Amino acid sequence: MTDLTPDLQYLVGEPLNQVCFVMDYVELHFNGSYIRCLEPPTVVQSAKQITFPASGSRDALCSLIERQVRSVQGVDGGELRLQFDDGSLVTVDLSHERRASPEAIHFRNEATGETQYW
Repeated sequence: MTDLTPDLQYLVGEPLNQVCFVMDYVELHFNGSYIRCLEPPTVVQSAKQITFPASGSRDALCSLIERQVRSVQGVDGGELRLQFDDGSLVTVDLSHERRASPEAIHFRNEATGETQYW
């Protein structure tokens, strides 16, 4: 398993600017950089957990707009975890055996122009 944290540390301190719902995936945008979630993201807020595309999941994701990323943890084959400054958490399952496609997330770093795939 590969630790994704060094690549994604760029997002710490960045605010979530946009949440885009594109057919069957979700994009989280941070001042030009973005995470494309090809596996459904889950929002955890106040001990309540909701996974896209369940009813209320869009509102839960959009409620994070303007929140800053406090920490990022990620392990290929495990889970991506974005902790926000209000205590909310977004997770994406990165386990290989559960994936619907070969990739679970794409990360586009606007500062470097690189796109990474896991």
